[in-house]
Amino acid sequence: MSKNEVEKEKKSKYLNFFDAFLSRDTLKCIFIAIIFIGIAIGISFLLGQFTYTYLETNASNSGHLYSIILSPIAFFFFAKYYNNNKNLNQLRAFLILYFMIYFLMVGIILFFLFENISYFFSTLGNSLILFSIYTLIIFLLNPGILGVDGNFKKLFTHGKQVRVIIIYLFIVFLEVFGFATLNYAISWFSWSKGWTPAYNITPNPGNWFDFIYFSFITFATIGYGDIHPLTNAAKFSAINQAVISHVISILFLAILFVYISSTIGSNSKDNE
Repeated sequence: MSKNEVEKEKKSKYLNFFDAFLSRDTLKCIFIAIIFIGIAIGISFLLGQFTYTYLETNASNSGHLYSIILSPIAFFFFAKYYNNNKNLNQLRAFLILYFMIYFLMVGIILFFLFENISYFFSTLGNSLILFSIYTLIIFLLNPGILGVDGNFKKLFTHGKQVRVIIIYLFIVFLEVFGFATLNYAISWFSWSKGWTPAYNITPNPGNWFDFIYFSFITFATIGYGDIHPLTNAAKFSAINQAVISHVISILFLAILFVYISSTIGSNSKDNE
């Protein structure tokens, strides 16, 4: 292809993307997605309202812990339906617009919660965790949305392994920092109320770096034991992170093994 043809193709791709971005169909799907996922979040906070005394924390922390489970389930089914019925440009346009609205709403909520440390960090941590899970779901359903085209056997060819590693690190760091922030909110709230410490940490309630460290060792399943959860909310958070961390690690290890096995298979054929 000549340079002019390449440029024309790029321009047509951008035009198609912006057409999809501003289309009535995309706006309608955004509206439906917000309602669909909003219901999941509403159920999460309703559960949090009924169980926060059992979890030994406030309703906000409880609701955020439940939403880590329910919101990704709702997002997965909606994204799967959309992925089966729309083209790549429509998918990208939908997701970009959805996350623009998502972070705008989170930013507004954080602005009004700025003076309340527990609610502020709980909301911030929850948004980071959900974004990491949403990114993982998108990667599972359609890697092409994130710029990784082709099937899993071809992900490590033509420099695409760099993109895969970047996506993996992006998901991991979002998840780790998100849980660190949420765990700090849980610990700080227990300390501010004079309740049972959420974690065996000295001095109580600990600082944010303590929970970054705790979140990393939880993700890595090291478990030194110098910091561990004491309240039900803290234990629930640790369970959530352990499950999500295993899913992330298993997924990317599976991709790596597929690449290694396909590479060995192609090399053996070449030798024959």
